[in-house]
Amino acid sequence: MPKRSSLRDRLDQEEARGQEAVYGQPSTVDRQPSTVSAPNVPGPGWEAAHQRVTFYCPRDLLDQVEAEVARSSRSKSRVITDALRAHLAGSLGWGG
Repeated sequence: MPKRSSLRDRLDQEEARGQEAVYGQPSTVDRQPSTVSAPNVPGPGWEAAHQRVTFYCPRDLLDQVEAEVARSSRSKSRVITDALRAHLAGSLGWGG
């Protein structure tokens, strides 16, 4: 029987998927010095610059986001991030 992954391993895998959703395929970065590279493990720089958030969203808006995900093949995180950047750059004059 294969050994079950530890909670930390599973969280690291989820984190790597989040990084991939935002930036595409992550580069190989080790959290700690090692003789072997650990693929898909985000480094402390990525973690310092990103934070997972949870918020309520009207169902009709979520349906539109999911339709855009299906149309564009981008991740939900990427669609929402791009939309927020465009909105803030356009209506608030913030540079994107």
